[in-house]
Amino acid sequence: MFTRALCTAAARRATTVANSNFYQLLGVTENFRIDSAQLAERFKSLQRQWHPDKYHNSPPADRQHAAHMSAVLNEAYATLRAPHKRAKHLLQIRTHEAAPPALDDVTLPPHFLMWVVEFRESIADARHDPARLRDLRDDVFARMKQCESELAAAFDHDDLGAATTHTAKLQYYRRMQQVIHDFS
Repeated sequence: MFTRALCTAAARRATTVANSNFYQLLGVTENFRIDSAQLAERFKSLQRQWHPDKYHNSPPADRQHAAHMSAVLNEAYATLRAPHKRAKHLLQIRTHEAAPPALDDVTLPPHFLMWVVEFRESIADARHDPARLRDLRDDVFARMKQCESELAAAFDHDDLGAATTHTAKLQYYRRMQQVIHDFS
C-alpha cells in the first residue's frame, strides 16, 4: 500500500493532469494515432494500482484518493479510446485552452453542410428500410474513417485549423451514426 503522502501527491497530480493531459496520465505518446493495445495495457496497469478495493482497509482519505484516481483513469481511458473525444482533448492540449474547443462554432465548408442536410434526409427516408439504413451506416462509417485519417495527418503536421475542422466534421458523423442507430 502507498503512504498517505504518496496518495495525496498522486491524487493532486492526477487532478492537475486530468485537467490538462490524459496522455501523460496514462503514459502514452501524445498523438492522435494511438496504439490501442498499449493504451489498454497502461490503463489496466494503473487501474490495478489505484483500484479502490485495494484500499478497503486504508484510512478514509486514502480510500477517497484511490477512488478519485480510479475515476480519473476511467475518464482518461474513455477519452483516449474514442477518436472524437481524443481529437477534442488533443486540440485542447495543443491550443493550451482550459476547455475543449466549442465545435458547434466552427465554420464548415458549404458543400459539407449541404451533404449533411441531404444525408439526414436520406436517413429519414430510409427509417423503415433496414437494408438502406445499413448502407447509410456503412457510408457514414467509411466517411468517419477517412475523416480520422485526415485528422491524424492534420495533427501530424500541427495544422490545428484543419484538425479543428476535421474534429467538427467527425462530430457531425457521430451524430448521424447515432440517428441511424436510433432508427435501427
